[in-house]
Amino acid sequence: MRLRFCVLCLLTLLCQFASYASDWTLAAEAFNYVQVREISASEKKAAEELPLLILEQISENLVRLPSEKELEERSLASLRSERIALFLQLSAAVQERDSIVISGASGFTFQSKLNSAEKKISDIEKKLEQNLAKTKALSSQKISSVKAESLQLRESLFVLPQEAIGLSPQSQTYQNAVSKAGINGLITADIRVYGNYASVTASLTVFPGATVVGTVTEVGSLSDIVTLAERLAESLIPYVTNSLPVELHFKITPSECASNMRVAIDGIMYDEGDAEQLVNAGIHNVEVSCEGYVTKRFSYSFSESPVYDIRVNLLPLQEIEVDLSLKKSLLADDQSLAFYTSDLLQKTTKDGRVHLMLGGQNSLGQIVRLNEDGSVSDQTAFFLIPQQLQVSGQQLSLETKTENAASLIDTRRIWTYRAYSALLVSLPFTFLCWGNYASARNAYLAGSLNSLETVYAWNVATYVTLGISAACTVFFIIELVRYLRAADSVIPAEVRALPPSVEEH
Repeated sequence: MRLRFCVLCLLTLLCQFASYASDWTLAAEAFNYVQVREISASEKKAAEELPLLILEQISENLVRLPSEKELEERSLASLRSERIALFLQLSAAVQERDSIVISGASGFTFQSKLNSAEKKISDIEKKLEQNLAKTKALSSQKISSVKAESLQLRESLFVLPQEAIGLSPQSQTYQNAVSKAGINGLITADIRVYGNYASVTASLTVFPGATVVGTVTEVGSLSDIVTLAERLAESLIPYVTNSLPVELHFKITPSECASNMRVAIDGIMYDEGDAEQLVNAGIHNVEVSCEGYVTKRFSYSFSESPVYDIRVNLLPLQEIEVDLSLKKSLLADDQSLAFYTSDLLQKTTKDGRVHLMLGGQNSLGQIVRLNEDGSVSDQTAFFLIPQQLQVSGQQLSLETKTENAASLIDTRRIWTYRAYSALLVSLPFTFLCWGNYASARNAYLAGSLNSLETVYAWNVATYVTLGISAACTVFFIIELVRYLRAADSVIPAEVRALPPSVEEH
């Protein structure tokens, strides 16, 4: 009985934790065809792919501003979970008290146990009364402030458990299934097909409470579900964020850039000179550019205010020519190298020098090794040219090597895990042999063991296992160092300046 009680309490707490995490999780289930007819395989596939495509169109950088009703439903659900846990505790406490009463015992010990059980029941009943009072007073309370929550997207379709299939979303079984999956918002839809076209009516339901906060309808072709998903996602986003769009007002200096500047938000380029943009609340990547000036890029969470004034000071783009000398290790084979910087794409080179055109700012560059057919390989390296070294005619030197950093880090991590596992496996045998040797030695000295060969055998085994553990320790340290060095390989190599008369090859 106690085990069942502990399991039920644990499940209740886990469901409560999954339902009220700091992030707001959005999911979707397979869409439903409402017409009674035979569904083709392609239509069934579209009903499964369309909700996933809608989720792909909704950016995880968005935030949701929960409504007061939503926060109230969360509090009610939390209090309900607490009441269930308290009732289970009360049931166990009453059964414990009854078992004490019917045990037939008497005396001081009996009375002490009975008083303790009665006090435990009284404490639980007080907590239940407080919980019910909080529940009753919750409807009259006003939410003082609402905090925006980060949006998380569920990568797979939500599938209802067997006991919830066919039930209304308002049913407790349905809501418990959604909450147990850690879902706060669920996208469902009904599809009607006539000829080559389909009407999709999608709804966003918020849990707990199963409140439908928005419904949109879109018509399109099932042969082009990507476009259909884009339009549905665009219509659902305001309901997902539950906030008004944010206005961005750009003020660009110098003044000559104001008329021909261009703004790109999340990769979407807007019209030239358009200084006012409307975006959904959330984190956005902004890029401001103007011909002849250094492009400014930044990311920001536009969620605390309905209007933002963004002042951007663009610096003139300087054309600085430098010569970069490469170490022989970088030119070990006949493959060509392509050079990229944060300002311009550079030409390839097969010799030990490359001519770079820079913009006068800190420049992050990348070297890409090319295959024989001119295609880009996965062998790359990064380098940094600080602003103070960007002087026309400057001779620079770079010492680095191209490699597939992701593959290298993954390989070194695997070998580090293997070395660590080998060390852990060796330790129990070492401790076992060491303990048996100490036990045999003490027994021999005490006269309870007459076999000196047994002591010698455990002594040899101890040294052997100690040697193996020491070797595994060295192996682990070496692999850990190699893994850390591999992780550092993604850090850009800094170039160094050379005297004008010095040339390195």
